[in-house]
Amino acid sequence: MKRPALSILLLLMMYPLQVSADSQRLPSNTSIHYDLPSSRWQVSSEPPKLAIDAMYADLVHGKKKKGEDFDPEELRQKAVGYMQVNNLYIYNELTEAYLMVSISPFSETAGPPDRKAVRRSAEWAANAIGEHADVNDLSPFGMLLADIEIPGLKYAVQIDTDYPLFGEAHHFIGIIGFSHPYWVFLYYNDKVRERRDLEEMRGILASIRFEPI
Repeated sequence: MKRPALSILLLLMMYPLQVSADSQRLPSNTSIHYDLPSSRWQVSSEPPKLAIDAMYADLVHGKKKKGEDFDPEELRQKAVGYMQVNNLYIYNELTEAYLMVSISPFSETAGPPDRKAVRRSAEWAANAIGEHADVNDLSPFGMLLADIEIPGLKYAVQIDTDYPLFGEAHHFIGIIGFSHPYWVFLYYNDKVRERRDLEEMRGILASIRFEPI
């Protein structure tokens, strides 16, 4: 009598660990493959409202910081335009945590980037994050830049930081990489509303691979 009950218990314990493998077609005849750890995450090729809202807040903050006047509707349309440049979103609608995936060809005049160019791009992005922190002392927070390997990418550098955004709690993971003939950018923004988001996103990022179609 105890064995069936034990078997059911083990199944229930295993259920949350099940993942859903999926893939999406991207530009440059490329596909991205990833695993979703739970139904908490949604996938869309169109920018969700939460991502547009975040970009709008960023634009508004920039205008106010410079003391510039702005038209809210015009600025919101600009936010929509910026977010439509990205090719894929993986997001949690309840907590507003989201990953943006963008792929774009390299400049023919500049030529394909080498490892140093990818690193410089990541360093530039990291500096921009610090400028948006809006706190006087960043010493309590941390930022790491590291070369990483992602299947399908020739070079990749990851930024991992808990720098605040506009003075509020925020965790950011950015991956900038290259594989001929495209640059790839993966940017994850987390308002730290639920710890599970960051844990699951690390799993999603670890599962990603790019393949030619």
